[in-house]
This record gives sequence, structure tokens and C-alpha cells, in this order.
Amino acid sequence: TTKVDAVGVLSDKAKSEVVWRDAYVGFSYQLERRGEVKRTGLSVKLCLPCIEALVNKQAGAVQGGWVKKRAGTKKEYRDPPCARTILEWVRRFEAAAASPVGLIPRTHRSGNRKARFTLEELRLLGLCIGGYLTRDRFSKRQYVVRARSCVAQHRSRCLSAPSPLAQRMAALCVGSEMLDVWVRIA
Repeated sequence: TTKVDAVGVLSDKAKSEVVWRDAYVGFSYQLERRGEVKRTGLSVKLCLPCIEALVNKQAGAVQGGWVKKRAGTKKEYRDPPCARTILEWVRRFEAAAASPVGLIPRTHRSGNRKARFTLEELRLLGLCIGGYLTRDRFSKRQYVVRARSCVAQHRSRCLSAPSPLAQRMAALCVGSEMLDVWVRIA
């Protein structure tokens, strides 16, 4: 299979990113074979303008449809990565057996997507917050006391399997100040 076939199922945006990364890896390999660059951050940093020029020349040819240049034609070029990023791409490329699959962006895994609370913890939080949102709502101090008593009751029920609920409830008590602002607005 060709390099393009290896990433053929990706979206156009991801394919474009992989091809761009592959160009940087490919040109860094060429310069390494010629002895112009070594696999150190400083060496790659010094050769980065040369690698960038080669990548931009290739990108310009692709955008121009591999035909002769015309004056005034607009072309888009990406900002170059830093030397450390190029070295990381080379390592990932080699770890994937010289396949561009190793260059697929991993940004889909970034961010905070895990559930912060279990169902039992959400139930306890609901009990604590419920009293705070009524017309005769508790003060913050009473809210913290109630949250701590909920945690103590939960602990007494599950002595065999302690959970990190106390820390989370403490974080919730701190977060109650944010809740207070939103309740005032509403």
C-alpha cells in the first residue's frame, strides 16, 4: 500500500495534517542521510529553515497543481513545527514501522472527558445542592456542614470500600461559590 492508502479513511483535514507531517519527516530523513542534520534538537533547529523551505516548495507545487508558476497566485503555508516536534514525529514514524499512521494527530484524546463523579456521588451532591437552591436556602457554612455530614453518612455505610469522596466533596464546597454567583444572576 502507498502512504496515502494508509491514511485514506481519515477526514480531509487529518489527511492534510498527516501529509504535511510526513513531508517534514521525509525531508529530515533526506538531510540526515546527507549528513547535514543529526537527531539532536540543536541540529534540527539549525536545519529547520532548510526543511521548511523544502516542505513549502512541495506544498506550493501541490497547491499549484504541479503546473508552471503564475505571478500573483496565492498559496497557503503552515507555520513550521519546532525542532522538538519534528524529532517526536520522527520517533512516532519509526515506532509505526515507517508508516504515516504514526503521524496521525492525537488531539482527539486531549481534554477533560472523563466523568468526575460516580452515580452515588452525584446523588449525594444533588442532596446537598438541593437545599442550597431552595428559597429558604442554607448559608454557605450550613451547606459545607451538610455536605460533610453526607460524606460521613456515606462513609459509615461503606466502611469496607472507602472512596475518595471526601476530597471531591471538599472541591464541591469550594465550587459552591461559583454556584452562588449563578444563583444570584438567575
